[in-house]
Amino acid sequence: PEDIVHPRSSLWLPPPEVADYVESHIRHSFDKDVRSRLRSECPRPDFPYKVTETPELDPTLVTFLKKSAEDLKKGIDRVCRGCQDKLLDVSGPLTKILELAFQAKESGEAINPDVLVVWAQRALCFLGNANCAISLERRRSVLMKLDPKLADLATSESGPVARGLLSGSPFIKELSKFVATYASLDMAQESIRRVLRPLFRGAGRYRGRAFGRFNQQSPQPGYCHQGRGGFQEYDSSSSTFYPSRPRSGQSRFRRGRS
Repeated sequence: PEDIVHPRSSLWLPPPEVADYVESHIRHSFDKDVRSRLRSECPRPDFPYKVTETPELDPTLVTFLKKSAEDLKKGIDRVCRGCQDKLLDVSGPLTKILELAFQAKESGEAINPDVLVVWAQRALCFLGNANCAISLERRRSVLMKLDPKLADLATSESGPVARGLLSGSPFIKELSKFVATYASLDMAQESIRRVLRPLFRGAGRYRGRAFGRFNQQSPQPGYCHQGRGGFQEYDSSSSTFYPSRPRSGQSRFRRGRS
């Protein structure tokens, strides 16, 4: 509106009681049970064109993208949809405040300040929850670029202590501990590799099947190999090149008795 005179944002500061409430809730998240209870008390308005509902992915896009669309819905679309869903929760109490203002304007009566304060507080609670969800995803994306192992640390929210920073000094201290731990583990693993490398340098060498075949010592002339025992000397004069044939009175196979 053009007729509203508002000071510059850098110079504007609300009263202490308002400032304390905003500072304590604008970067504060709550669990699913609290959110469900607040949404039941101040739900979103139901418009004909569903402008306050969280937009779903178009079925046509799902058809075009095929398998990639499934990964998109499970991945980045799921994260962005969750943040947008929490942000649209603010539309419930804000619409109610606007409705109270129009009713007071038409009737000429003053708005009940207690009712107005309750709806404004709920709007700030929803806004703080959405703000924390977006900050969490920003921290997670930064930590994923540093090291995927650090992504679990993104869930911690410093709140007003961060003083305008995305993470704040408490988060940086906790992150430094994990980084030092990972660095110590890497140094320990490298030391173990350095110590054990000379011991296993020749491991597995000359153990192949081909080497076992070609490395066997061939029996020397005058010796024959019998089973698993050693080489025994045999009489060369008693052996001939051709095998002995059976005698005329002997048969190769014994006939069974009738």
